[in-house]
Amino acid sequence: MKPVIIEKEEIIKLLDFKEIISVIEKSFIDFSEGKLVMPPPQDIVIEEFRGETHIKSAYVEGNDSYCVKIASGFYDNPKLGLNSSQGMMILLDSKTGAPKCILLEDGILTDYRTAAAGAVAAKYLARADSKNVLVIGSGIQARLQVEFLLQVFEIQRLCVWGRNEESVKNYCDYISKFNFLDLEVLTTVQDHKEIDIVITTTPARSPLLSVVEKGAHVNAVGADMPGKQELSPKLLAKAKIITDSTSQCEKSGELQHALQSGDICLKDVHAELGEIVSKTKKGRESSDEITIFDSTGLGIQDLAIAKYVYEKFINLAE
Repeated sequence: MKPVIIEKEEIIKLLDFKEIISVIEKSFIDFSEGKLVMPPPQDIVIEEFRGETHIKSAYVEGNDSYCVKIASGFYDNPKLGLNSSQGMMILLDSKTGAPKCILLEDGILTDYRTAAAGAVAAKYLARADSKNVLVIGSGIQARLQVEFLLQVFEIQRLCVWGRNEESVKNYCDYISKFNFLDLEVLTTVQDHKEIDIVITTTPARSPLLSVVEKGAHVNAVGADMPGKQELSPKLLAKAKIITDSTSQCEKSGELQHALQSGDICLKDVHAELGEIVSKTKKGRESSDEITIFDSTGLGIQDLAIAKYVYEKFINLAE
């Protein structure tokens, strides 16, 4: 039997923000329960063309499908009229290994599940009355993180900082559709004031953020492979650290640099997010503590969102 092929245009029509948040929230619980096979990610860096590819996969015990995802980021693509994110997800039958579905999603499902993970983290770790947000970066993830966060919080003020002036302008043009947001462009990252939630979404390889106010929550999204870094290790040393996967973050996330510098050790990591979602560990415990979610992206999230799209597509086709 030939696999179902779902094109990007069809996939986009199926995506619902609230449903995806629920799906990704459940995937964190599945991860924390440990009944899965999830090999370490494979990274391919093509410096010649400013490109990188991540290969992730996962199987949850008892599931009828497993997933292999190929996601690429080629940062000069916009100059060619292409999205910087490219890739596909493949669902395979758990009993036979036969391909069930090929999702030609050009990286959009990775973008959505990453942003949904940020919303889940903020839901459990940010102060419930959070209204002021700072986004560092101005690409697709910077947009989606805000859109998903709006499903969880009543944001009133959004500050943005980015290196590329034109990209920041395009970002502001896009965000302006949320006309209830007070939008502010920062000249430097250090200009931020009275920020409740910070979201970092860049491919930086040196720290951009070193200070946040008491009670702030940080979703650190950009560092997802060795060498990437957006946060100062000193900031992690002052915070309650929550990872998506500690073993993955110590190799690929913000954790790698703070461990290498000696500012923290592994025992300083408070929890993985799945432990907090499943209530086996506590999240935020005071209004003053700084919390950081180190997000590197999990293969189980790819499995969850790929199954969500496939099943929704099949149900609508029947």
